[in-house]
Order: sequence, then C-alpha cells, then structure tokens
Amino acid sequence: KMKEAISMKKMRLVAATLALMTALTFPTYAAEWKQDSVGWWYQNDDGSYPTNKWQEINGVQYYFGNDGYMLHDTTTPDGCSVGTDGARIKKKGEVPSATALLNELKAKSSNLTGIDAFDSSTDPNGKLGRPGYYISKADFSDARVAQVGQYLCGGTLETFATEEDCKKRTDYLNSMNDPSFGFLALNQYVYSYKKVLFRVEYDLSPEQAEEYHQQMNAIMNGYE
Repeated sequence: KMKEAISMKKMRLVAATLALMTALTFPTYAAEWKQDSVGWWYQNDDGSYPTNKWQEINGVQYYFGNDGYMLHDTTTPDGCSVGTDGARIKKKGEVPSATALLNELKAKSSNLTGIDAFDSSTDPNGKLGRPGYYISKADFSDARVAQVGQYLCGGTLETFATEEDCKKRTDYLNSMNDPSFGFLALNQYVYSYKKVLFRVEYDLSPEQAEEYHQQMNAIMNGYE
C-alpha cells in the first residue's frame, strides 16, 4: 500500500510537471487590436491575424488587407465602404453584391468556408444579368456539408434590381421544393428579402439553417 501511495504521488508530480511544461511551451495570446506606424491590425486569441477578409469584432465588421492592416476611408475589394475608424458603412436601400453579402456572413460564421461568384458566362442557369433575373450570384461552402462536384455545396445568394424580380424568383424556387419532384426537387431552405434571395442546402439541419438565417437577418437589417 505504501508503494502504491508513493507511485500515485509520482504520477501526480509527473502530470503537474507536464502541465507546467505545456503552459511554458505554448504561449497564450489575448485577442486585441495592435498598432504601429503603418496602421492597425487585429490579433486573434490564437496569435493569428486576419488578411484579405472581413472579420466581425465586437459586433462591428472590419476589412483587413493582404498585409493584415485594417482598411479605412476607402472602398474594399468587394465594393463596400469603410469609414475613418475602419467600420463598414451600410446605407439603407443599398444592395451589395452577392459576394459582398456572403463575405459579411463569413465574418459571422466559422462554418462558411468558401465563396464562389458567378458571371454571365459561368452561371449554370444562364440567367445572370438577363431581364427579370438576378444581377449577382454566388455559391458558398459549409464545413459540415460534403463538397461534391464542380460547385460549392452549402448554399447560394442572389441579388436583384427590383423587389418584383426577387419575389418572382422566390415563388418559383419555393414551387421547386415539392418532394414529388424527386431528384429534381430544389431541396433548399429559401429565405427572401426585398432584393436578396438566400438559400441553404437541406444537407444542413433546420436548426443549422436557421442559424444562418438569423445571421443574414442581422446583416440585411443594415440595408432594408
């Protein structure tokens, strides 16, 4: 019994030593803003920093360039405006591109892993830019959905010139969600705004899709 007690003490000592060594080996970081003579950047809590992307910090969205510095008083690569403080400037009634909106969503959701924008020559439906259809379109991938085939799997976002065009497209897609269509059915959650149509694959659960929905609601609240 005495040997067992000594052995247990040794094990506890080894465990404590390993824990201390781990703490000393791997530095800890605090998520915080940093500044030098060039500008501001943001250090995440794992020591990394955002580049070429939007990141939401304390409910505000900022864009960080290729060098990691925050952009300010300019237009971002995806066509959005940022102010003197770097915060994104939203204008009521404005309709950003599909890519810009998905970049905002990506800043809110770590599950959104990729964005692929279409143009009139790559749109699989051949409708982009045609009268009565969407004026911009992009797919996005979700980390929880298997990526199969040529296009990203997760969902799609389309923007429209008029509310009427958006409503007509929404009605059509909702009609395609009929299970009787079998493999031809759309199989997507469809969320419509005034001039924006947001779709999420049925591969995600209703709860997971609703999380995206609520995040998109927060984004669109700044425009509608």
